[in-house]
Amino acid sequence: MSSVENPELRPSLDRYMRGKDVDVEYKSRLYRLAHDLAVSSFGMRQEVYEYWHGGDPNRNRINLLRGYDQSDMTDRIKGLVSKPLAHEQFLN
Repeated sequence: MSSVENPELRPSLDRYMRGKDVDVEYKSRLYRLAHDLAVSSFGMRQEVYEYWHGGDPNRNRINLLRGYDQSDMTDRIKGLVSKPLAHEQFLN
């Protein structure tokens, strides 16, 4: 029996563990998932595996950046650079 199903603990869990628009069962599953990914032996093994076998982290960051569509941002920057800034009007 989990602590959420325990009739003695349930009133305290309902009072202290609830969140805004989040019930105790959902929050408990969310905490369990975070624990499994961050603290459990499976999560730790996965993290170590990714670190040692995932390749160079800097190269992975560069490849991720290169794969991202940056055209919207570069167009916005080109648009800003193509016009004189407001304070330049007073300098001329």
